[in-house]
Amino acid sequence: MKAIGFSKVEMPFVEELQWYSNDDESEIGCVFLDKIDKNYSLSLFLKSDDDHIFECYNTLVDFNTFYEAQKWLSDKWAIGYK
Repeated sequence: MKAIGFSKVEMPFVEELQWYSNDDESEIGCVFLDKIDKNYSLSLFLKSDDDHIFECYNTLVDFNTFYEAQKWLSDKWAIGYK
């Protein structure tokens, strides 16, 4: 898992904290801070083979810490879970 950079979009209720990709960059994930609930969320995106556009396929919410969300993502890619 490696950290990657994307241009951030200002959103009133969430803040993008960090983007990550798996080794072959076919999947990316972003950890968000929920500004209302003061917890963390994680969205996962999968790249389409046809047009190289990423589409969100899963969002997980209510992580207590940034590192909890980051660890979930790291563990997922370590075992190849989809």
